[in-house]
Amino acid sequence: MLMDCPWLCYSPSLYKAYCESCWLFSDRSHSHFRTEWIDGIKTWKNLSQKLRLHEKSVCHIQAMMSRTQLINSQTIDRELQLQISDEASYWRRVQQRIFKTILSLVSGGNTVRGHDESIQSSNPGNFAEFDLIMKELLHDEKN
Repeated sequence: MLMDCPWLCYSPSLYKAYCESCWLFSDRSHSHFRTEWIDGIKTWKNLSQKLRLHEKSVCHIQAMMSRTQLINSQTIDRELQLQISDEASYWRRVQQRIFKTILSLVSGGNTVRGHDESIQSSNPGNFAEFDLIMKELLHDEKN
């Protein structure tokens, strides 16, 4: 009987079959954990029965769930990746505003700085006069 086991792999150098999902994602901290599908199966006798038993094991099911989460990009660091992406997007927009503002001011022969060169000045100059994002950025001490 032929079974569909996309998780089943074979190592030609070890001459063993193993479970790729368990090898990658198994929680090895449990005392009842069996490593035969991680270390590899060398005995091919009753292999179809071993495959069926392994597919029903709790360790394999948990490993497959972890693998599915990874494939669906529902990883632990997904929120962190989204935050990094948002932050990079924000700074790209800031950089684009800075370049366009400077180019616009310089092409019209206007000055970029105001009368007072400090960032906390009440007159920040032409640079952030009408752009709320740039005004907020210049007055935010953490940035």
